[in-house]
Amino acid sequence: MSKAQDVVDLFEAEAGRAANFLNLWQETSEYESQMENAITTRQIDGQAQRVDLVDTTAVFDALDMASGLSSLMVPPGQPFFAVESDDTDANEDDDAKRWMSRATSKAHDCIWGSNFLVQFDEFLKSWVTFGEGALFSDFGKKLKLNYREYPAGSYHYQEDSERMPDVFLERFEYTAKQAVEEFKDRVPDDISKAAGDPKRATEKFEFVHVCRPRAERNTAFIDAVNMPYEEIFVEVKTKTIVRESGGFEDFPYHISRYAKSSKESRGRGVGVFVLPQVRSLNAMKFDFIECANRHNNPPKEVGPGVEGQVDVTPGALNHVATMGQIRAIEGALGNFPVTAELIASERQEIHRAFMGDTLNQLQNLQGDRRTTTEINERLREGLRRLAQPVGRLIAELMTPIITRSILLLIRNGQIAPPPPILQGKGIRIGYVSFLVLMLRQYQTQAFERWVAFVAGADQIFPGVKDNVDADSAIRDMADSFGVKAEHKRTIRSRDALRKQRSQDLAAEQAAEAQAQLAQGYKQTTRAPEEGSLAEAVLNG
Repeated sequence: MSKAQDVVDLFEAEAGRAANFLNLWQETSEYESQMENAITTRQIDGQAQRVDLVDTTAVFDALDMASGLSSLMVPPGQPFFAVESDDTDANEDDDAKRWMSRATSKAHDCIWGSNFLVQFDEFLKSWVTFGEGALFSDFGKKLKLNYREYPAGSYHYQEDSERMPDVFLERFEYTAKQAVEEFKDRVPDDISKAAGDPKRATEKFEFVHVCRPRAERNTAFIDAVNMPYEEIFVEVKTKTIVRESGGFEDFPYHISRYAKSSKESRGRGVGVFVLPQVRSLNAMKFDFIECANRHNNPPKEVGPGVEGQVDVTPGALNHVATMGQIRAIEGALGNFPVTAELIASERQEIHRAFMGDTLNQLQNLQGDRRTTTEINERLREGLRRLAQPVGRLIAELMTPIITRSILLLIRNGQIAPPPPILQGKGIRIGYVSFLVLMLRQYQTQAFERWVAFVAGADQIFPGVKDNVDADSAIRDMADSFGVKAEHKRTIRSRDALRKQRSQDLAAEQAAEAQAQLAQGYKQTTRAPEEGSLAEAVLNG
């Protein structure tokens, strides 16, 4: 089997395994994200959507949740992570601390100068609604860092033994003109001819693209054909490889799932979970509109005394032989208040599913007086619901994409190489965004409650306070508050300071004792013996 055929077959196999999810996402898109409603169907520009959507509650709730998460995790223009080291000695080294501080600052500058925020927002919309999203990261020609988001259903992937995606598959279309511009003379003859024909230049052709671990490579070399990951582009119809790039040193496609079963690889988002409620709400809204129309223009029964057709337009005259010949049919109007209550109840459930009560808690406060403590407690309590999905987002997307971005900046000379003490040591990403800090502060509160308990217990059981490692706790609290690493003394510097303080105190106490002893001898009536210790103390 040829390599091109292998790539096409691999894509078809993964597409088949994901068929049930794709169908589910297609229906979800029709109710909640019409801009991405071509997951299993071919969308024609300007074509109306399949579902007659009359209620957009879920559409705007998904957008609000994505926007709220973006501002909490990646506040525009503000630091949201810090470069740290896994090695204790490195964290205690001044050169290493300076490098990590500079690397953090430079990485933020380059990320904010790129298209990251725009692509991250698009990623979050897909992640929230469908349950997964993908971002590509690389060093760009115009932007130092370049990112690209892939819409749900446009790609497939495989996982490694640790359940992390390590194979990325995509099917896309290019016009003949675009294919020649992108792949030059490696395109099949039919595409080349079509590109030269004005009538066929916009004819579309299918391509499959894969990025995966390279099966055979010499790890002693770092040239193009020995990179850990290879990338191949294949024209589907003729099974022609139109590009086989040098590859990547680390996996450039970052995929995260909102929630997933332990037996499945694909994700499920809030939009998928609330799809039954969204369908019901849409049907209720139809009934609500019909009920309102019945109240405004009710069905009528007409008696035999009416002359001609009944006219219900404003100011119309209807001639009747006797009064009461035209009247609304009782019992056919529908229960307007009950329908409105059902709609409000369903909307509230959808709001809650999309974390509307969590991300917009200040809107739900009753009364006009609230203390800062109460507001902060409400925010922390609500944000705790986000711990599970945000934890997965950090592990699967944020940490890999930020780590790769920093490595790209180092490889391309934007960040200086790390000092010798960091060479060969792992770096980690510490998060300092509002959301992460709020979630971390639960640990701080737990420590405060524990210390208060231990202080009381020590009065009854002396010595229990020795269980408190105050130094370690204080340093952890600094991390939960988002304190910069360079603002904390190193452990070595702290211990040296304590040692010097202890020595100064001992010297001060010795001098004071000597002075008191000398003063005591001066007050005696008898002079000390010549050459005695008392004479030496008295003379200083």
